[in-house]
Amino acid sequence: MMRSPFVFEMGIPYEKSFVTASENKKIRLKVAKDWHFGPAVCSADAGGNAPFYDSLALVWETSSEDARNHCCMNCEEYHKIDPNTLAKAASFPRDASDANAGPRMFCEKFGFVTHAAQVCQAWESCGEDEDDESPPSSKG
Repeated sequence: MMRSPFVFEMGIPYEKSFVTASENKKIRLKVAKDWHFGPAVCSADAGGNAPFYDSLALVWETSSEDARNHCCMNCEEYHKIDPNTLAKAASFPRDASDANAGPRMFCEKFGFVTHAAQVCQAWESCGEDEDDESPPSSKG
């Protein structure tokens, strides 16, 4: 289900403001610290950022290979984004985090611009089994 880009106050819709570059940087740093967001700089190398994915695998109690299969683009939050928000994210000011990171995304959960190739501990499956809120795992 797409979320509306509007907020309702007293029954009257108005467009909610989009995150600024300064706010985005602060949120990204907080999510990196509190929610294991990364990698900070993406790699085009298939085996790149091994320390990041190894530590994420420990958090999720899974393999590093499995952790690499999860990214913002296949997170439930991505599938909630309305087209206007995606367009705003795509035109957001570029910075060092854009290198090798794939298309721009917007994380509705934390309210910041991210990239397709990044991921955080709060990743949620957008699969058919919506009752399963457990973190990804290669077990079972």
